Amino acid sequence: HVPALCNRGKVQCQLDNMTSAEEYFRAALRLSPHDWQSLTNYGVMLVRHVGDQENGVRFLDRALAHAPNKSVRQMLENLRAET
Repeated sequence: HVPALCNRGKVQCQLDNMTSAEEYFRAALRLSPHDWQSLTNYGVMLVRHVGDQENGVRFLDRALAHAPNKSVRQMLENLRAET
């Protein structure tokens, strides 16, 4: 369920429906609070599409803390540096 909710959030973000995207990301995180992909996508949405730098970075930092391996951690560090 979590990957599907996260994907729906990404689609809603691409459709410029941030309210719905946020609902899907939050639903995914309620089911799996440490899911690095949901944390990452929600953080990116907040920074790039909503303009909420502070909270977006907080979610990206949480994603980084739960990265499953070194390559994902590096990707997240690069993404974090772009914000």
